[in-house]
Amino acid sequence: MELDRNLVPRSRRHPQSDPRKLIYQGTEFDLSKSFARMTIEDIILANNPDFDPMSLRDAAYLRRVCDQMKIPTKEGDGPGNCKSRYFERTGEHTLIQPTFATAYPAECLAAVAAQRCGSFITDRWEFFIGGRELANGFRS
Repeated sequence: MELDRNLVPRSRRHPQSDPRKLIYQGTEFDLSKSFARMTIEDIILANNPDFDPMSLRDAAYLRRVCDQMKIPTKEGDGPGNCKSRYFERTGEHTLIQPTFATAYPAECLAAVAAQRCGSFITDRWEFFIGGRELANGFRS
């Protein structure tokens, strides 16, 4: 994944403004810096200080924390689907500055080849600005 600030087109709000900075709904986004890259596990841990880091792949624990937050899960969901739903609820909206969220659970994305580090995660990314997903992709 060699994407960088060129993913987002340059925008100019005012003739004297820096084209690498955008202001949207009162928030400034700096597109001149390298974009953050974080795994969804790291994003979950950063936004949920009480989350047990040793249980990131434990289906029973993940179902329990999803239930506590009233995050719906389906019977038969494994740890990947539970973790993905937990991330969607607790992490996505916190990605204000340009961020690539990486290392999605393979369980959620059957069509994506697993990374070399194991078949639990995939080489998939989603790009966020302002707490919203703007793009996604994967390496096949």
